[in-house]
Amino acid sequence: MTRMRAAGSRAGAGTVLALCIALYIALCLVLVAAVIAAFGGSVGNGSILLDDPEYVYANAHVLGGLGQGGVAWAFSSIHGGNWHPLTTLSHMLDVELFGRSTSGPHAVNVAWHALAVCAAFLALRRLTGATWTSFAVALCIAVHPLRVESVAWISSRKDVLSGAFFWLTLLAYARWVERPSPARYALLTLGVALGLMSKPTLVTLPFVLLLLDAWPLRRLGDDAAPLRDLRARVREKLPLFALAAAASITTFLVQRAYGAMQTAENIPLLQRLLNAPVAIVTYLRKSLWPNDLAPYYPFELRASAWVPLACLLALVATTILVLRCRASRPWLASGWLWFLGMLVPVLGIVQVGGQALADRYTYLPSAGLALAVLFEVRRAAEQRAGLRAPLAIAGAVLATTMVFASRASTEHWYSTRTLAEHMLRVTDRNPFAHQMYGHALLADGNLAGARRELNAALTLAPALPHAHNILGTIASREGRLEEAALDFRAEFALHPTVDAAHNLGLTLSRLQRFDEALSVLRAGLRLDPRHEPSLVRLGIALVLAGRTEEAVVQFEAALEIVPDDLDALRGLASAQLMLGRAGDAVTTLERAMAAARATGDPALVEAVTQQLEAARAVRR
Repeated sequence: MTRMRAAGSRAGAGTVLALCIALYIALCLVLVAAVIAAFGGSVGNGSILLDDPEYVYANAHVLGGLGQGGVAWAFSSIHGGNWHPLTTLSHMLDVELFGRSTSGPHAVNVAWHALAVCAAFLALRRLTGATWTSFAVALCIAVHPLRVESVAWISSRKDVLSGAFFWLTLLAYARWVERPSPARYALLTLGVALGLMSKPTLVTLPFVLLLLDAWPLRRLGDDAAPLRDLRARVREKLPLFALAAAASITTFLVQRAYGAMQTAENIPLLQRLLNAPVAIVTYLRKSLWPNDLAPYYPFELRASAWVPLACLLALVATTILVLRCRASRPWLASGWLWFLGMLVPVLGIVQVGGQALADRYTYLPSAGLALAVLFEVRRAAEQRAGLRAPLAIAGAVLATTMVFASRASTEHWYSTRTLAEHMLRVTDRNPFAHQMYGHALLADGNLAGARRELNAALTLAPALPHAHNILGTIASREGRLEEAALDFRAEFALHPTVDAAHNLGLTLSRLQRFDEALSVLRAGLRLDPRHEPSLVRLGIALVLAGRTEEAVVQFEAALEIVPDDLDALRGLASAQLMLGRAGDAVTTLERAMAAARATGDPALVEAVTQQLEAARAVRR
């Protein structure tokens, strides 16, 4: 009889477990469906002339895919002013799978976001034990309009990728707390490392784990010795804090070397400090009412400190309030401090870029707000059973509204032009919006319109990055090379990047000012010795200057980075012919022919064919 009862008990437990698993799977499928409904339309969008070329479509390393040293480059080089090798590898994998298509990368972004929100639900469920509230938090994270920038922009892959690793790490932490073991801690450490290699702003992740220790895990609950408990919790996370410190130092050095950090002369420290509380309050407002969203909000220099001071006082008062009620409502303190803490790396105290704030910066911090609010709603429902049905209905209506709002906002990201036009509608005196619109007009061939928008941008922000670069491109296309050189030189003086040096060097070469071109190109390569287009251009300039043997060295260096670069192969072959190495030139051009055929461009194939026939004739 006892055995029968035990067997029945086990069978009953197995049935309950199976039903729970089925419920979790069903809820995850609902989350995936919500993500597709909100952001699936982005699969039909194109790329944006805002980081997408640099990250993918004009980056020879990424377009080379995972082979030919691509993996080594991802780990050893700066990409878009950042060191995030996993994000770079994901873009390379896109190229391997989809070529230069934009639909595939957009679909991958949606898939990573769906994985992130499913992991968020499972992690919160395991941490809190509250299935339906955890689902509500995950649903809010999934479809909120502030997520549009992170999901609908190919270059924001780092947000959704790091987000997935963040939530998987929280799930691993919950499992480790339940039953500590070296294997589970190793998995936890791996999650932190992968997240940091996707986006360095996850340096706050160990601090989030400490907040979870306070609530919901209640691992800081010894009132007799609270500092002892805190020290123990910090001590066990020392390897994670070490990873975060290493990532912080690396990011600082990379951003400074790349020139992305704004110096005190551009945005004074006082202005950055004044902007921080205003940015936090703006994030709060947009979380509650996400209207007029844009990828760039211009930094406003403030003559008065009243608005920042009022925002700071409101934030301090809120913090004091949630801390005072942490005994009865601990989720408020954990969620609020999660929100504030995860915003710290992106508040601009150490300024990167010229924006005052960015929607994408809320991708993980806003989860803390959702956690605090929805667990407070749960408490109200528990105290008054009659509220449960109205709250559930209101939640469903709100989620549906957010889906439609996100879907509508995703349409603004259809192209550079549609996005720029939207920015001009919803923001005032936005130099970046004028620059983006000018860039789009340039791509459409409207040179006069492009110049008008770029001049408008420079009127608002004379030191705007890339503006002189685009004006130089316009002048170059119109054949006004002297004017183009002035614009490129102005860009390099304001923002000494390897791209600006490359464009200036190219223009000076076309003006046959080879000594100046060589000097500028070498200055650019000192900033990034592995910038393959500059190596090729330097080789061509050396050939034109009559320094052929030096040119061979540069072409060979370029081909070590991108082995099938046609310009480098053809330039190397020309140099080899000049040096009387016709046999080597034929071998090089045979490689060039394979590369030309791979492009499918008949004109390129014909040009290489003619060059190859001429080299073979010399060899004979």
